[in-house]
This record gives sequence, structure tokens and C-alpha cells, in this order.
Amino acid sequence: MSTPVAPAEHRCGPLAVDLAGGRGPELERARLTLEIYSPAWDACPGRYRLEMVAGAPHSGMSAGSWLRTARMHVDATATGMRATCLSGSDVSFDRASGRWQISLPPGPVDIWRLTDVEHMLSLVLTTGWRELGWVPVHAGTVTRDGTCAILCAPSGGGKTTFTTALVRRGWGSLGDDKLLLRCRDRAPPVLRALIHSLNLFPHSVRWFPELERIEELPAYSVWTDKRRVPMEWIREGSARVEATPTHVVRVTRLEGAKGVRVSHLDGSETLDLLMRQTVIPADRALARAIVGAVGRTAALVRGLAVEIGDDAYDDPRHLAAFEEAVLG
Repeated sequence: MSTPVAPAEHRCGPLAVDLAGGRGPELERARLTLEIYSPAWDACPGRYRLEMVAGAPHSGMSAGSWLRTARMHVDATATGMRATCLSGSDVSFDRASGRWQISLPPGPVDIWRLTDVEHMLSLVLTTGWRELGWVPVHAGTVTRDGTCAILCAPSGGGKTTFTTALVRRGWGSLGDDKLLLRCRDRAPPVLRALIHSLNLFPHSVRWFPELERIEELPAYSVWTDKRRVPMEWIREGSARVEATPTHVVRVTRLEGAKGVRVSHLDGSETLDLLMRQTVIPADRALARAIVGAVGRTAALVRGLAVEIGDDAYDDPRHLAAFEEAVLG
């Protein structure tokens, strides 16, 4: 990482990130991660500079008083923020200058070190999006005829396959994984797209013959075999940039079940489901803004539960129950 390179701009929704640092696997992983944010926004009002430098390993994990995840502890500082990772890497933020610095200790570059680079980049991006008034949401969407359903499921829960099947049937989508939400005062909620690729396992070709070349595509992350499939592979013109949500849908795979079953969620279930799709740091002002936006959105949408059986994608007619429930 001793040879410097010129900063490269990456536009990630409303945030532009100037990535700089020496050459190396960590820089390449950062570049690949930032490049997945492909939808073009009209403007990027926010800008960060992100530098990757060689440094000594931190002396130990910090307290994590602002946010704590399995591999990263985040703390507020007098000038911004600092996070430590289990691999020995750390990242610091100077809010006044908009500058982030990732410090990478000496040692072998393994999957955990690259995973921590991805986690630190997630912190950089979500911080910028929140400061610009957006709430990051881990969910997918499908949209059609004025209807926009937010699809929620745990990792591996089937929301991407469900999204893909509906896109093939004529639905549009803002993406299957990451969204930005804004809901202020009396204005209706707005969703904006961040990623226009679908994260699918190679075995998905069983249902979707368009994916016959899927194994040629880059992996979504260092910790999964899922591939980044351009939405246009599934159906041309299916990618959307903005929508107003009308439904929140809990997607569940049921082994041994058949077809697709749809039922309604009450208001408290809908709120709980949507709240679980975002991260709320231990910052009162920020937490209040996030909870307010999510709560107002939940109050304005209908909640549904969709159970996906083993044969749900073998016959296109199985999806008609979902379409009837959301389109009337």
C-alpha cells in the first residue's frame, strides 16, 4: 500500500465518495463495494474523502457506545467518530472536513480483513446518508401501477428470488437489498434506489433461464457465493429510481409448503417489521429522526405476510395471490 494513487470518485446515491490510498486487495475490495451503487441521482449534495493507509493494529476494541456489531465497535468522538474492527483495522471520521481514514495493520489479507473493510465502508455510507436526511433500509421493493411494496426478510429469507420472479412478470423494482427512505412532517414517504443489481445464487438458474451466465458475474461480497445480476438481465426497463411505498411485506420461506399464501399484518406488526430493517445508533437526536420517519411510514402503508412454498416459482400462477392482494 506504499504507492499512492489519485482519488477516484464513486457516487453512492446522494453521497459522493473520493476513494484514495495505495494499491492492494483492501483498496480493490473498497472499489468493488462502492461500485455496486449504480443508480444515478440528479445531484450528490454530500461528499466524503476516504483514505486507506497503512498503520499499526489498534490496542483493543473500543467501547462501542455509539453502535456495536459482531465485528465492529463504533464510538462518537469530539471531532466525529471512530470504529475498531476485530481484524485490527480501524476507521476515524473528522466531521468538519468530511474526511474518513481507514488504517490497515500489517499482516496477511484474509477474508475477515476484507469483511471488515466492507463493514467500515457501510459505516461511512450510512453516516453520510443519515446526515443528508435519509434512513438506510435493508429491504427490497417491487412496484407496479402506483403500488410499491417494501419486501422484508432476513438474510437468505428469499426476498431476492421473490423480487426476481415478480420482475419477470412485469413489475419494476428499486432493488432487492438496500434502499433509502425519507418521510418528513406531512409529506408522503419516498423511497430511492441505491443498487440496481439482484443478489442471486447460481442455482437460481433453475427458475430463471436468463441466468445461464450467472457464474461469470462478480460475487456480491467476500462472504457469499451470491452474484450481482443486473436487473436488466431479468427484464429490460425494470429498474426504478424512486417510488412511494404503499405496502410492507414480510417474506417467509416455508419448507414443505406449496404455492404462495398471503395474510394481513396489523399496525403493530407492520411497524415492528419495518423498524427491524434499519439500524438505530445510540444517539438520541439521530434515533428520534429514524424512528419518526419509520413510524410515519408504517402508519401510511398496509402490512402483508407472504409465505413462499417449495414450488412457488415452478408455476407463474402461484404469484397471482400476492398480486391480487396488493393490486386489488
